This record gives sequence, structure tokens and C-alpha cells, in this order.
Amino acid sequence: MAIGDPRPSAESASFDRTAGPAAAPPPAPAVVGTAARRPRGTLERLAPALLVLLGLLVFVPGLLGEFVWDDLMLIRGNAYVRDPSRLLEALTHDFWHVSTADPVGEQHGLLYYRPVVTLAYALEFQLFGEAPFGYHAVSLLLHLVCVLLAFGWLRRRLGEGPGGTAAALVGAALFAVHASRPESVSWVSGSTDLWMVLFVLSGLWLWDRASSRAAAAGATLCFALAVLSKETAVVVPVLLAADAWLRHGPGRSGWCAARRAALPLLGVSAVFLLRLSFVPLRSAGFAGPGDAAWTVLSTAGHYVRAMVWPWPPSVEASFVLRDAAGHTVHRWWSVGLGLVAVSGFLGLSVAAWRRRALRPWLADAAWFVVPLLPVLNLWPLGLSTLASARNLYLPLLGGAAWLARGLAAAGRRSDALRPAVFGAGGLAVAFFSLVSLYQIHTLRSEDALWTYEHSIAPDNPYAAERLARVRFQQGRYREALEAVRAAWEASSGAETRRVHLVLLGADIAMAATSDADQAKLRSIRTFYERLARGQDARLEIGDGTLELAGGERMARYLAEQPARFLVPRAVAHARTLDLEEARRQLEEVVGRFPASVDGWVQLALVLARESRWAEARRAVESGLAVQPDEARLLQLRRDVDTAERLAASSAAADPATRAMMRAQTLLAFAGFELARRELAPVLAAHPDRPEPVLLRILIDAGDARFDLARRTVEEARARMPAQSELWDEALRRIADEEQAWRSAHGVP
Repeated sequence: MAIGDPRPSAESASFDRTAGPAAAPPPAPAVVGTAARRPRGTLERLAPALLVLLGLLVFVPGLLGEFVWDDLMLIRGNAYVRDPSRLLEALTHDFWHVSTADPVGEQHGLLYYRPVVTLAYALEFQLFGEAPFGYHAVSLLLHLVCVLLAFGWLRRRLGEGPGGTAAALVGAALFAVHASRPESVSWVSGSTDLWMVLFVLSGLWLWDRASSRAAAAGATLCFALAVLSKETAVVVPVLLAADAWLRHGPGRSGWCAARRAALPLLGVSAVFLLRLSFVPLRSAGFAGPGDAAWTVLSTAGHYVRAMVWPWPPSVEASFVLRDAAGHTVHRWWSVGLGLVAVSGFLGLSVAAWRRRALRPWLADAAWFVVPLLPVLNLWPLGLSTLASARNLYLPLLGGAAWLARGLAAAGRRSDALRPAVFGAGGLAVAFFSLVSLYQIHTLRSEDALWTYEHSIAPDNPYAAERLARVRFQQGRYREALEAVRAAWEASSGAETRRVHLVLLGADIAMAATSDADQAKLRSIRTFYERLARGQDARLEIGDGTLELAGGERMARYLAEQPARFLVPRAVAHARTLDLEEARRQLEEVVGRFPASVDGWVQLALVLARESRWAEARRAVESGLAVQPDEARLLQLRRDVDTAERLAASSAAADPATRAMMRAQTLLAFAGFELARRELAPVLAAHPDRPEPVLLRILIDAGDARFDLARRTVEEARARMPAQSELWDEALRRIADEEQAWRSAHGVP
């Protein structure tokens, strides 16, 4: 049944002919819903259960997945959705207004406004906390509801009867398990599409079932909520009008039917204008008309490929390639496929103008094409990919309708052909189910996702960079630096990405360097300072060298990057024992970027190493005001209180004891080299005293120098064999420290 028509559909009989004018539809019943209903057959009763079972079989494995990719920033690390008192701030800013000091949203070309999804995350956090299972369960439930609503929509379009039900069932099964679904269902951040389509289909259900003003108002509200879930839904009123016009033809009746969409159009337009008042659109920069045309065609080609042959499945299947000059390099097949798709749609439009029987096919095709228009790079999006499979969640309604209409038409033409046609549809559903299952497996964790993406596309700089960050967090520094080099080699022409890669490499190199290696740490500090002064800088990582050209523009850009540049630069000063300069830089960072949790953490650490307890405590409390449940700050608050009491109790102790207590305090605040230097005179004066030796072992273990700590134990055991039990206990503590370090970094 066409959108907006309250009557039982007869268009399957009139529109599915190959030629000739359509028969007049039967008269509408006087009261909607009072027409006689045909008894429901077995397939009609079982279809919803079969669809739910199919969805569960494919997507239940995704319930065990972790938070990955954008989930880490939008949910787990976002105080605005974790703290109900700060939710209003999130709802009045763009979707990427998260509790971080870096301007994350600007990386996405234009800023999104999705308050429905933000509110959903906040509610889910109150229910599930940091346990991803609950979020995945909500996503799966949303998907199953969307599948059932899509099945109802397809049945209304095809009309009553077993043939229409079977065709709608296959179409809905395709909608349920297509390989574009895992990104939306098994990745929590992909739920934006689920919420959008839930409201779109709910609005269509209201729109199709009644012609009353109340139903139209309810549908309009649903469409408005869809726009506030994802911007793509802004095209739905246009689709309503186009669908009605195609059903009734270009005459007066067609315009009258299309005019019904005026209310949703006005409602959605008002909501979109309200959205613009909160978050204006931003462009990633317009290319010339020639480049723009190639980009649009290439994007269309990637979406067609993702629709018909999504192998190998990937969240980065259409990653952007650039030449040395920074221009986008388009894959020839994607441009060709896009050209074929655009030509095919235009050809169908012309044919449907002449032959009314083709108009339902054009209406179905419009449900695929029109929702893709906002993501075809007609407006430059500035993302790392030209196309994302999750953007097919709404357009696949049109694809499912095309498949269902084709199956129904083939079944009516020949009883002998029906089993083969439906069998082919079933095979397609089975194929996409297997592909979806495979991709769900890759989405189970950050490690699995980016290891897989890098393995299938080693020349994708974004995947290599993400893998480097994963390996960095795991403490697998050599592999992280190798991934940085791979991303660097693949990112020719992408200046901003190369800047981020060099800064990431410096972060990794600094983390991989022991406090004892002051020469290496000073070279990293020099790298940061040269960039800050606008000079050319070189960074040695492993067997390679990364270079960045300086300049005033580079210095200005880095001055706005607290997490990537300003805080690590100050940390480099702290680790090379220049605490005064580190403190000055960090005070400047938190003064300019008070939401920088990392800035407050590092400032508190520096102040504690200087024994400035009151100031350290104020820094901790300022950081907790930004993110109240930040584990590092909560631990720092306890450590500062303990260290202050320890310092007070050491005032009457002898010099050696005071030095050991001071070293112990520095150890608590990761001042490993300062602690070693504080302890060195005591070790020199008392080489056979076990307490300072044990403390030195703990300092080396805290600095992740586990092998050195074990050697020190064996040397001490040889000098002081009577303390055998003490050295056995030291080995156990080293093992515990190493296990804790490996667990924290995800290293087996």
C-alpha cells in the first residue's frame, strides 16, 4: 500500500503489470479498519517469529562484544552522559561535545546534533554502567523491532495474500541480516541508525493506517524524533510526497495525495532549523566541480558494492586514498559502478514517466536513493571513508522492497518459477547472514577490530593509526611504533593525519623509555620544544625517523591540541626532572582548557613530586569536578593524603630514613628517576642494608624494568643470603607488579 493511503492496497494488481494503464483502485471503506479481513494463513502468523529467530541467530554473538572505537569516547569516557546533572549541557551541544579538551567534533567535517541518542546513552549508563552487554542488548532489541516494522511496511506495499506475505518475509529477512547491519547492531555507537529507523518506521505505520489529523501529527512527531536521532531522516517527508505522487500520477489527484506530506515536511523542517540554531553545519571544504563529481560517483559506487557484494566486510571499506599533493585518488571501479547506478536510476525515472506500471519500482528505488543523498558527499563530509555501510540501514528499506516486489511479480508470472526465485532469495539471505556473523566477530574488541582492518588493508592509514593506539594502550610499544610507521607511509598527502601520527609516535616513544634513559627522554623533549617554537623537528622511533616541518601555522595548530601536544610536552619536562617548567606548562593548559582531565592528572602528579600537597589536592578536586569518577584522580586523592601524613611523620627520622621515605613518596607519584636519585646516597652508604635495596627493586619494577629488578634481587641474595625470605617476597612482588602492568595494558 502506498504511503499515506488508508485504504487496503490494490496496487499490486494495477502497478505490477508490464505495460498499460493501471486499473482504478477499489473504493475506500467508509471507516478505516472496518473492511472485512481475510483469515491469516500459517505463514502470516509465523513470519514475525521467524524474523525474530533469524535476527537472534545472527546477532546474539554480538552481545558479548566490548566497547569499541567511538564507544570509548561517546560513552565510557564521556562525563556528560555519565553524570545526570550535566546531561543538559550535552543535549544543547553537538553530538561530539564530550568530556575531553580536544575539539573532536571538528575532525568529522560537520557537527552532528543527535540529542535522542545522547539521551539514550545517558539512560543506558544509569541502567548498565560500564557493562557493554546491556547496551548491545538494547541495540539488538531495537533492530528486531525495526525488522518487524519493516515487514509490516513491505506487506502494506505489496498487498494481502500468501504471495505478498512470502515476498515481504524474504525482503524483511534481507533487511534483518544484510552485511550492512553489524555496524549498527553490534557496535554501540552505530545505534544512531537504529533509533532513526525505529522512529521512521513507527511514523510510516501511523501514516499508513489512518488519514486522521491525529495520526498525521503522530507520524510527524516520529519523523521529527528520527531527525533528532540522525540527520539523514530529513529526507523522509520528501519520500512521502514522491511516493504518493508516483502512485496517483502527475495529475490533480497526484498533487492532492502528495500535499498530505506538507505537515511532516513543515514539522521536520522546523526541527531541522531548530537543530541549526544549536549546531550549524560545517563543510570539510569544497573541491572543484570536477573533483566533486568524481567523489560523488565514487561514493555511490562504494554504496552499491556494499549493497550487493560486501566482501571482505569492513568498517573502512572505502577509506580515502590521497596522492602526494593531497588530492583524493578514486578507485576506477567505484566511479564506474556509481555511474552505472546513477544512469540506471535516471533511466528508470524516464521509463516510469512513460509506463505507469514501473512507478512502484521507481518508488521503491527512491527509498534506496533519496536517503543516501545526504551521505553521498554532495556536501563534503571530511571523513576517513567515502561511504560507511551503516548508512545503508534506512536505504535498505528500498532494496528490500525491490527484492520483495520482484519475488512477488515472478511468483505471479509462473508457478514453476516461484520455487527457484524464492530459493535464490533465500540463498542471498543466507550469504548475508554468514557475512554479518563474520563481521560481528571482528567487532568484538578494539584489538580484534583494528588488527583485522589493518590486515585486509595495510595501506589504510586510519586503520594503522587505530591499531597503533590499541598496541600503545596494551604496552606493546614496538608493535605500536611499527603501526605508526605503516600509517605514516600510507598517509602521503594527508598533512593533518601526519601531524597526529608523529605526535602519537612521540607519545609511544616516551612511554617506552625508562626514566633512567634521560638522554632519550631529553631528545623527545627537544622534539616537542622545537615544534612549539615553530621549527622543523625530527623524531627517532625504532629504526626510522619521522619529520615535521615547523612554521607559525603549525605552532598555532599545536597550541590548540591539549591532549595530543600540550600535555605530553609538559610530561616530557617532568620526566626529564624539569618540574618547574612542567608545572608552568600544565597550569597554562588547565587554565585554557579546564576540561582537560589529563592536564589535571599530570599537574597533580608534578605538584605531589614537589611535595606541594595543598596545591596537588586542589588540582585533584578540579579534575574531579570535570569527571567525578575518573579512577586516576580518585587514586591520586588517596595517595596525596597518605604521602602528606608520611612526610609529616618523617620529620624526626634520621637522614637515611627520611631519604627512603621521600623516595617511597616519589615512587607513589611515578617519579622513578627522582626516587632513584634520592635513594642513591643511602645505597652507597649502606650497601648491605636490605630496606633501601628492596625499595630500589620496587622503583625499578614500578618503572616497568622488571628484568633489572630481578637481577637486583639475585645480586642482593648473593650479598645477604640470610635475608632469603625477604628476596623471595621481593620476587613475588615483582611478579605481581608485572602481572598488574600486563593486565592494565592487555598484554598476555
